This record gives sequence, C-alpha cells and structure tokens, in this order.
Amino acid sequence: RLDAREIAKLLPQRFPLQLVDRILDVEPLHWAEGVKLVSAQDAGVIGRFPGQAMLPGCILMETMLQVAGVAMHYGKPFGDQVALVASLDNVRFRIPVCVGDELRVHAAFTRMKGRVASMHCTGSVAGREACCCDCTVVFPKRPVLQA
Repeated sequence: RLDAREIAKLLPQRFPLQLVDRILDVEPLHWAEGVKLVSAQDAGVIGRFPGQAMLPGCILMETMLQVAGVAMHYGKPFGDQVALVASLDNVRFRIPVCVGDELRVHAAFTRMKGRVASMHCTGSVAGREACCCDCTVVFPKRPVLQA
C-alpha cells in the first residue's frame, strides 16, 4: 500500500494534478490498483455541470495514467526517467464519476518492448465500470527536463 506521499516519490505530478490518493497493490511492470476519492475541490470539478458535479473525461484518463505510472516506476526500473503518453485508444466513458465516489483504477501491462509500453486501464465505481482505455507510453531517448 502506498499513500499520497509515497506516490509523489514515484510520479512527477504534484498538487493539484496528483490525482491518485492511494495505491492498494502493485506488481512492478505488470499491474497496479489505485484509488481516487472524488471531492468537490478536485481540479476540473469546480463550476462544471452545476447540480451534479462530476469528473471530466480528461481527469479520468490522467488518473488511470498515474496508476499505470506507479506500476512502471515502482522500484525505479527506469531510474528517474519520465514516461510520456504516446496514445490513448479505445477510450470509453460508461457512467458518470461524481463527487463522493471512490474511483478504483486497475492498470495492467499488455506489452513492453524497449522504450515503449502498452497498458489496459479500467476505472470503476461501486463495482461498475466507469471508464476504460488502452494507452501507450514511451521513455524518450533524451531525459525530459524537470523543474
């Protein structure tokens, strides 16, 4: 189990863009399972869909990518090198993810070759699939500058 502080040691995102609250379990370079607790103060929720505040799709995708990032970076197999998103495919939004929901994310590697990794990610609320996608990330040949 990892909390937000331990996640921050693995990923470059910081508040308000560090979206994953906890990692429940991780098998490095295979899969990770994480949780996002949806709050009215979350980025993208404030002022959006008045009367039924829900997370926008881009925030759902970023949350799933961050859980996948933990599976990639846990144990530092790539050192401090940052993975960049190359593609998102087969993106589906099935039910709204609203304030008060607990989004459970599962990210599993489907392929890893050289500097390129592919994963399938799903997000669910109360056991119902809310969103899913297939993503590809690449580790650039040259390091990305970090602030």
